Amino acid sequence: MSHIRSDGEVNGVEILTNGSLQVKNRYVSDIDGTIVPVEETITADGVLRNVILVNDQFPGPTLEVMEGAQVIVTVVNNLMREATSLHFHGMYMRGVPYMDGVPYVTQCPILPMHSFAYRFKAEPAGTHWYHSHLGSQKEDGLYGAFIVHKNSMPTTPSLPLFLQDWWHDNFNEVDVDGKTEALGQFFPLSQDRGYSFDGNLLTIMNFKSALINGRGRYNNSSAPLTTCEISRGEALRFRLIHAGAEYTFRVSIDAHSMTVVANDGHDVEPVQVQSILVFPGESYDFEVVGDQPSGNYWIRAQTLWAGKGPDVEPEDRLQEVKAILAYGNAPADKDPMTTMQTCTENSPCQVLNCPFPAFPQGSNTECVYVSDLNSTEEYSMSDESETEEYFFNFGFLLDSSVNGRKFASPKKPLIFKAPYDVTPCEAACETDGCKCTYMAEIPHGKTIRFVLMNLGVGNGGHHAIHLHGYDLRVLAMGFPDYNETTGEFSFQSHQDS
Repeated sequence: MSHIRSDGEVNGVEILTNGSLQVKNRYVSDIDGTIVPVEETITADGVLRNVILVNDQFPGPTLEVMEGAQVIVTVVNNLMREATSLHFHGMYMRGVPYMDGVPYVTQCPILPMHSFAYRFKAEPAGTHWYHSHLGSQKEDGLYGAFIVHKNSMPTTPSLPLFLQDWWHDNFNEVDVDGKTEALGQFFPLSQDRGYSFDGNLLTIMNFKSALINGRGRYNNSSAPLTTCEISRGEALRFRLIHAGAEYTFRVSIDAHSMTVVANDGHDVEPVQVQSILVFPGESYDFEVVGDQPSGNYWIRAQTLWAGKGPDVEPEDRLQEVKAILAYGNAPADKDPMTTMQTCTENSPCQVLNCPFPAFPQGSNTECVYVSDLNSTEEYSMSDESETEEYFFNFGFLLDSSVNGRKFASPKKPLIFKAPYDVTPCEAACETDGCKCTYMAEIPHGKTIRFVLMNLGVGNGGHHAIHLHGYDLRVLAMGFPDYNETTGEFSFQSHQDS
């Protein structure tokens, strides 16, 4: 059995059996201590660094409740230098917006050595998750699955599959470096920036590593990987959640198809695909049937990296993290020898959640858009007279911004009565850019239609958008003109229009 020496301490968050959550500040101090079995060790990708743990687990423990249950989680912050907060991603928080966990907006952050009790009704049912909403604590490990069952425990076995990009420094240091240095160890030169094949810039941050359920391998190390067990003939439900910060990943399982049955906690009519593109904050439930010969198969998550430069010069570089799908009688100590599925003209691969119109010609790969997914719940469009429309452009006029406005936190949470203590937005913000507290006040009882645009500056980039406390229905998607042979966007025509 492999062992790792460690009697040092790591950052910790503990959910106790009585419903309390204790946040503890502990640091790695020594690697030459008692031998600890590898299954009891937080190995991440094999590189030593501090990690925030929940109940000594990374990711944190999965919390499972029934829909409609009254949930109480008391957070005790024992971090010595950092405040914290906890957001239950996907929960409506109807009637209790101050339980949403957004510091400076819906609550004051929980100071060191202080506590706060979150009390809310568990709704809606589905795959959700909890995470810190302060600074970069989520990126350092403060998250876990929060599963709400509709009316009974499911008969199909399921397990969370957390995905995240990973750096070898506390993410606060990455954040600070990004604000103080034009270039640094985390940020490449402009000519080294990564692009996806459609000509879109990837994040400005260098890819370092990634994890699946808290495990990965950096630089071809022999660190242990996450293993998901399946029985032959069994259907296994994966609850895929992207808890990362920057990179989009394409998730697939060698030799197996994936039947998507839910998106962001809501059931959809089943769609069979070979891979899923998942952005930070998104979740997809998919089922896999154990219909292959017994053995070990790679679960893969690859970034959209295609090459460097605006012309996307192809490079032999792979940014990937793996886990293992293992049949019960397969050797537990052997890596899979499997390869990715081959997409052919007669049997093209289906990819869900494309942020672009199509893959390059000849790739034998077809897109299934989020707008193609059909909810299992009946829905009828509201009368136009009862609908109000709002336009939001998510661009980079003044750093990351909405309609030219970079967000300035309120001086106190907005749950307090007006007048709010905020930085007002001026009319010139729309064209010149500014930093202010941008607030859109919507009428009660109306159906709200958002038109979300990513016009950006320059070549822009793929952008995920999330609204707390509400369900969204995607009505339509649009793309700029693109080259059908290469799949690249025609940015000039986009800008001219």
